[in-house]
Amino acid sequence: MKNNKKLLDIILQDQSNVESIYRPGPYWLGYQQRIVHAIKKKGITNFRGEPSIGKGFADTILLDPFELDTTVKTSIIKSLTKLPLINKIISPYSNLIKSYSSALTQERAYNFSIYYEQLVKKAESEFDLPDSIHGGTRDIVNIYNKDYARHYIIFLSRIYNFMNAGADFKNKRSFFEIGGGYGATTHLFLTMFKNLR
Repeated sequence: MKNNKKLLDIILQDQSNVESIYRPGPYWLGYQQRIVHAIKKKGITNFRGEPSIGKGFADTILLDPFELDTTVKTSIIKSLTKLPLINKIISPYSNLIKSYSSALTQERAYNFSIYYEQLVKKAESEFDLPDSIHGGTRDIVNIYNKDYARHYIIFLSRIYNFMNAGADFKNKRSFFEIGGGYGATTHLFLTMFKNLR
C-alpha cells in the first residue's frame, strides 16, 4: 500500500464537491478529520495498526488513549507523561494495560485456532484466500502455521454461513456491500470468487 498524499487531496476535493448526502455526517466528520490528519502525518501503510487512523472502522487495537487525539494539547500532555516522576507513576498502569491486551490477544488467537481450524482448512482447499494481515494489523491468529487477521476469519465464517443457507456466489456477477469498514469482506469475496465484481 503506497502513501499518496496527492490522491488523498483529490479524494477530499471530490468529496467537497458532491451533495451533502454523500459527505460524512456529524458522527463521521470527527473521525474523518482525525484520520486525514493522521494519514498525512504517518502515512497509510500500517493503517490497521495505527489507532489514530484505523480506530472506528478497522481491526485496530488501542492501548494508549493518547493515540487517538492528535491535537497540540494532547501532545503536550503526552510529553509530560514522559517526565521521570510522572512516568514512574503512569508506567505500571501502561504495562498492566499492555499485559492484559497481550493476554486477551493470545486467548483469542488460541480459541480461534481451535474453533475455526476446520473452516480455514476447508476454505483453503476450495478457494484462494487473500493476504489478510496486510496493513499492519496486530489482531492475528495462527491456524495451520499460517497467520490470518482475526476479522477475516469472522467474515469468512459469514460467507460460509451464507453459502450454507443457499447463497450461490459462484454463479453471480456482482455484489454490493454497505458500510464496508476497511473492505475485508469485499477483499475476501473478490479473491474467493473471481466472477464477482
